[in-house]
Amino acid sequence: MNNKPPPPAPLPSRRNSAAMEEGNDTIEDMLSASGYDEEVLNASMDAERDVLGTTQTARSSIDDFSLASAIQGLNQAMLLLSIERRSAYEYAVRSNARVVELETPKERFLRHANYDFWSAAQCLAFYWQKRREIYGEDRYCLPLTISGNGP
Repeated sequence: MNNKPPPPAPLPSRRNSAAMEEGNDTIEDMLSASGYDEEVLNASMDAERDVLGTTQTARSSIDDFSLASAIQGLNQAMLLLSIERRSAYEYAVRSNARVVELETPKERFLRHANYDFWSAAQCLAFYWQKRREIYGEDRYCLPLTISGNGP
């Protein structure tokens, strides 16, 4: 019996989405600005679905209001960390916010820390410290891809 989930629908693009309004960023524009292409992003979403064992995008079991409150708490906790602890994260956000958003979603860190936003903030800061240590100042803010165009 085949238990494999059906393939996900492709991301909208200029070619297949009449709903995009003029002047709004398209998916391709956002992906090109972050260093990703549509195929790589779809592949990473497929991999996450495989890990989670679901055909749906990862969703938490808490309501949207609670999630928004937890994210706000995480943001405030980040500001309370020492400058040394949060500097790699803050530099990454300033230099390539889209990569930070795609590769380190705050919801994932909150889920890992059981919605303890202080622990999630420490983990997020530590992740970016280690990434800077491993890839160096010049490359740690680039997208992690296997194409050879990232760190």
